[in-house]
Amino acid sequence: MTAWSAWQMRSLLLGSHQRTLDDVGGRFTHDFSVALAQGSGLDTAAVTAIQAAVQTASTKNILLWVENPQMELVASSVVASADAIQLQDLRTHVNFSSKSHLVPMGEPSRYLVVCGVALENQQQTVGNLYLAYDVSSQHQAYTTYLRHLMMASLLLLGLLTGAIAHCVRQVTQPLKAISDTASKLSATDLSPITLDQSPEEIAGLIEAFNAMLLRLSEAWEKQRQFINDASHELRTPLTVVDGYLQSILRRKDNLNLLQQEALGTAAEETQRTIHMVEEMLEIARADSGQLVFDLKPIVLYPLLQKTLQTIQARHLRSLILRDPPGPIIVLADPKYLQQALVHLLENAIQYSDPSEAICISLAEQFDHVSITVQDTGIGIDPKHLNHIFERFYRADPARHRQGGTGLGLTIAKAWVEGMGGTIAVQSQVNQGSTFTISLQNYNFSKNHDDQHSCC
Repeated sequence: MTAWSAWQMRSLLLGSHQRTLDDVGGRFTHDFSVALAQGSGLDTAAVTAIQAAVQTASTKNILLWVENPQMELVASSVVASADAIQLQDLRTHVNFSSKSHLVPMGEPSRYLVVCGVALENQQQTVGNLYLAYDVSSQHQAYTTYLRHLMMASLLLLGLLTGAIAHCVRQVTQPLKAISDTASKLSATDLSPITLDQSPEEIAGLIEAFNAMLLRLSEAWEKQRQFINDASHELRTPLTVVDGYLQSILRRKDNLNLLQQEALGTAAEETQRTIHMVEEMLEIARADSGQLVFDLKPIVLYPLLQKTLQTIQARHLRSLILRDPPGPIIVLADPKYLQQALVHLLENAIQYSDPSEAICISLAEQFDHVSITVQDTGIGIDPKHLNHIFERFYRADPARHRQGGTGLGLTIAKAWVEGMGGTIAVQSQVNQGSTFTISLQNYNFSKNHDDQHSCC
């Protein structure tokens, strides 16, 4: 709009003065034709007549010059004679074959609309007419207006940009809230989005999103309740079945070899199913927040020694516990921490060669302590690393033949995270796996609290 307005004003400025110059030039040409009606050139009588015609055609602010073919000044208007502009300065700006145009002349702030007319008599050029109109004041007003228009346009552009940015922010802020909420969603946290103000379209999206979360939460609650109820209902009959099988196996002298093998297999599968049901119950309690952790300072090395002795007695495997440089104390629940370590050690034993040792080491890093369980077993393909803590997930078919319920790592992760820690894994195929538990360093947290209390 600014550019269009500037172009329109310039066209109006030039157009009005072009018409004025055309009228003056036409009137002068008519008078010139009358003066030369009786002669063939610019003789003395004709020059006198031309000078009279110049004075007749002259108006305020219009400068006129007439020259003969020898480029000698023949006549000029009173205004042109008194003006500082000389004819020789004007010649370079006048094109007789084009219309009038705006040119700067003399001082930087002076502008003239100029044009030229060839004077002819009987098909011969007998002189040239130069016309100039001083439009300095109009051009200055035009420049000032254009400057103000540009400033107003820039101000308006800034206001529009700010308004658009505000509108975009009003729209994107709820979308960002939806994105943040979606990134934090988990099976245990399906909190709806709450926004005080949002556009109507976004409000509809938030309402639909919250309705979806509500349906997911209800479905998850039903699934969790089903697992909990089913586990409770299965545990009692499975325990009864296991009791009867064990009772029969104690009287196996009355059974043949085939019957003993069949009952032994049934007893093992029953024990395995009971173990899986207990793990499912443990997961259900963790999902519902029913697990209560008794966090207290624990000296890790004695707890690890006791855990390794239990595992060695059960599996007769070589377990190496590297001595830490000093006593390391963590803030954890000893019962759940020991059970989590048992799951990791049994996982390492299950997927590594019996002749290979399993290494357990401790490391203290300022605010946390790391417990690593490293084996040299079959390892895990990188594409499965993000899923091995999922329920019943198996990395590959080879792991199905190794037994287990597929819930051990899931439960270990739930216990570690319930104590405020983290669990991670690094692995390479055929080179083994390293599981790392990170827990809060009690010494660091105690010193940190002491510093705050002193302050």
